[in-house]
Amino acid sequence: MSEQVNIEQIMEEIRRQIAEKGISLDIPEFSGASEKPVAEIAPFDMNEFMQSVVAVDRSYQVERYAPIVGNPISKLIKRVVRKMVNFIITPIVEDQNAFNAAAAKTIFSLQSYISELEKRMKELESAKEQGERK
Repeated sequence: MSEQVNIEQIMEEIRRQIAEKGISLDIPEFSGASEKPVAEIAPFDMNEFMQSVVAVDRSYQVERYAPIVGNPISKLIKRVVRKMVNFIITPIVEDQNAFNAAAAKTIFSLQSYISELEKRMKELESAKEQGERK
C-alpha cells in the first residue's frame, strides 16, 4: 500500500524547475557589509528618548476646544460657530485621541522593552567578565 519515495527523482525535478526559472543558487557574500557597531550606524540617546516619552505622556490627549477669549460679541459668535461645527470636530478629535493613545502605548512599550534589553545586556556583560576572570 505504501509507495516508495524516490528522493533522487524528486531532487532532479527540483533542479529542473530551478533551471527553467533561471534561479541562481549563488550564496551572497557579506564582505561588503559594514562591521561598524550599531551605535555608529544608528546612534541612540536614551536621555533624548526618555524626554520624548515624557512629552508624549503629557500631550497625547487633544482638547476639543480652546478657551473662548475676546470681547462679549466675539465670544458669542465663537460659541455659535463652535456649536455649528461640533458634529464635525468631535469625531475627528475622538479619532485623533484614539490614535494618539495607541501610539503612546506603543512608545511606552518600546521604553520598557529597551530598558529590559539594557538590563539583560548588562547582566550578560557582567557574567562574561566574571567568566573571563576565572
